[in-house]
Amino acid sequence: MTVQEPCRASSTGFRATSETSIRWRSTFTAAHSLNLSVTDACTVAPIRNYVGILGNICTFFSTSAKRCDALKTSIDNKCPDSSATHLKQLCPTRWVDWHDSVLLFVELMEAVGDCLSAISSWSDIETSTKANQLHCAMENPEFIVSLHVLIGSQVFAVSMPLSRLLQTENMDLAEEMNLASHIETTLKTITQNAEQEFSNLFGTVEATCETLNVALEIPLRAGRQTHRNNRHASTPEEYFRAAIYIPFLDNFIAQPHDRLVQHKCLLQSFRCLLPHQLESQPTTSHIEAL
Repeated sequence: MTVQEPCRASSTGFRATSETSIRWRSTFTAAHSLNLSVTDACTVAPIRNYVGILGNICTFFSTSAKRCDALKTSIDNKCPDSSATHLKQLCPTRWVDWHDSVLLFVELMEAVGDCLSAISSWSDIETSTKANQLHCAMENPEFIVSLHVLIGSQVFAVSMPLSRLLQTENMDLAEEMNLASHIETTLKTITQNAEQEFSNLFGTVEATCETLNVALEIPLRAGRQTHRNNRHASTPEEYFRAAIYIPFLDNFIAQPHDRLVQHKCLLQSFRCLLPHQLESQPTTSHIEAL
């Protein structure tokens, strides 16, 4: 009779299975958490309205072949160097695709405005009215500022690499926590230098407004207002920094922390099962957490 060896966590046993399972599950969970972070950060009123307008513009063109042809003509006239022929629908659940859609809209923005202006003179009452509404919404300074805050505030630049990494195979949960912590630190640094960062960004906003012949002004304010931004500012730059830029950054910083970074303690508890990866000796709190 052969005596069996004591059970141990070999590379083909429980340890390997646990590591594979945790990595496989965390890849999709963390990526989904980042998508939710971006979605929640977009609840700032001007950003939320901008996202809705952009989605309506994409839907307006995608539901009609005639409108698509009109957009292609405007692209050839206004953006001859662009290889794109149509807008890309916003995907509410995939941040990477959402990012690509916004960048494509920015590239074709002048052509889209020209096309909507042309469609607003069509004989079809419903189509021309909708086109005129979307064109007026596009020429709102808040829309243009919100657009550039999203693509130029370094939120895209910081979150995009993380979003792509979170979707790679066998991504370790500890690495995800470290990346999320790095993003939080980077965005806090940007917030501390918000005045200078937004000043650099506002130059692009002014150039876009000039191209579209949009007057960049502070919206009308009232003496008492509780349901919309009513901040006192002497310049448009100061107003939009306080009304859109800083609130968006603050919301975005809070989301990754709540959804990813705060789980470090829980991760350390699970690592008690994998002693070779434990950074320090497990404590009583770690064992109780399991």
